[in-house]
Amino acid sequence: MGIFVFPLVSAICALSFRNVIFSAGLGADTSSKCDLGTPAFQTFGELCVPVMAFLAPADLFLKPDSVSWPYFQYSMVIFAPLYLLIQVEAVRNNRPLILSAPLIIGTVLAALTAGLIMPLYCFAFVLSGSASLQIWSTEYDDEFAVNRKDAEAVAFGVIVGYVMPSIALAVFHDLLTFVLWFGFQGYMSALQTTWRIGRSDTPQVDTTIVKGLYALTFVVTSITHIVHVLSRIHDIQLLKGFFLPPLSALEPSPTLSPTWDLDLFQWDVVLSLLAVMVATLWFAKDGKQRSMLLIWHVAATMTVGPSASVCGALLWREICLTKALEGPKEKQKTFLNASVALHGVTSHDSSL
Repeated sequence: MGIFVFPLVSAICALSFRNVIFSAGLGADTSSKCDLGTPAFQTFGELCVPVMAFLAPADLFLKPDSVSWPYFQYSMVIFAPLYLLIQVEAVRNNRPLILSAPLIIGTVLAALTAGLIMPLYCFAFVLSGSASLQIWSTEYDDEFAVNRKDAEAVAFGVIVGYVMPSIALAVFHDLLTFVLWFGFQGYMSALQTTWRIGRSDTPQVDTTIVKGLYALTFVVTSITHIVHVLSRIHDIQLLKGFFLPPLSALEPSPTLSPTWDLDLFQWDVVLSLLAVMVATLWFAKDGKQRSMLLIWHVAATMTVGPSASVCGALLWREICLTKALEGPKEKQKTFLNASVALHGVTSHDSSL
């Protein structure tokens, strides 16, 4: 029954977004911009309302005095483990069909927000059995491993297709760069395909690259979180206002609220990371390990941040998969060495 917590998180996200959007007066503001004869209506026609709703957050956080821009920069780093998880699971051998289309999943996630879609992804991740992947099976082989060429393609796609556009957006901070940045899901997919075409076949399994990506992401997200905490630790209210979304019902605003997009981003980050944290509990072998994961998430969230907490759990899973993968190979190697030694002894006895 615990698996149904994921649709519940999505429902909470939808209600939270509705609360923020209606209280902010976004609907009335968007409608007024799309009245007949307005420049926006003349430019976009019947698509004016959805286009203006899409551009509404950018219109706020791209302003020089935006209160939400620092948090959006923070979220670009914090979301990295989520996108990395989607990309890695999509190239794992024998993955379920529902997890094998990262471009579609990522595009829907970006369009409908991570807080709404990531819990549903986690629901499929756990329900399909991919969260455990026979980590604790003594019969585990490379059936669910990641091939080297695919791991390289993921690394190339994420670094060039997501990290570099994010850095460009942080540097230039304008609408054109934001619109171009929004296509990062397509960039990652195209870059991965290009890498696979240009790379010779390497069917051998690789465990180092994926672990390295998670380890590097853990370091970057930890540093990012700590920097933002230290810059606000002198003011507890400022610290809470940056990291925690509004928990009470918001009063309707007659004019567009200048902080509504910040509230939206905060709910997006908190609920999407919460869903992945819950999903990592399915990595555990037993109740003891599940308790240790819970302790890890609480302790890591309080120190290095929730994103690093998730990344640490994903890294631990990859380490467990590596051990399970190498176990049968070590046994086979030991058996072969013993066979060779036995053959040598037999040959020696025969010569005597």
